[in-house]
Amino acid sequence: MKEAADQSWIQTQSTSKPSLTVKPLENLTVTAGVGLQWRQTTNDAIYVQPSIPLPGTAGRGGSLTGVYEQLCIDYAFSPNLSGAIELVHFHVGDAISKAGGSDGNYVGIELKAAW
Repeated sequence: MKEAADQSWIQTQSTSKPSLTVKPLENLTVTAGVGLQWRQTTNDAIYVQPSIPLPGTAGRGGSLTGVYEQLCIDYAFSPNLSGAIELVHFHVGDAISKAGGSDGNYVGIELKAAW
């Protein structure tokens, strides 16, 4: 039982992300979503990658970790070449804000070649 308790942090965050995907062209896919993240118990800290507890969040603030909007655009240039752009804006929840954190943005650009 001690081993399970030592690794309980793995199960402390949950995410729900409804999304909508449209394909306006045969080789173009656009996906938009809104993600909600929360911790299962406010007794635990909020964790950032790679599983590092955020100081000042254990036992403080609400369950909501944050909310993010995500837009993904995928395009197939050919059967062997595709690209993607991902845009994300994360709104921090009360616990992260009170610990000194702030909203953040992410931009990802990917190009894949296959042969």
